[in-house]
Amino acid sequence: MGPKLFISTEQVKATPSYLNT
Repeated sequence: MGPKLFISTEQVKATPSYLNT
């Protein structure tokens, strides 16, 4: 649960298009 959330947050932060979509 810890590392999974960390990776998820990292992906969203490294994926601006995800928020721009």
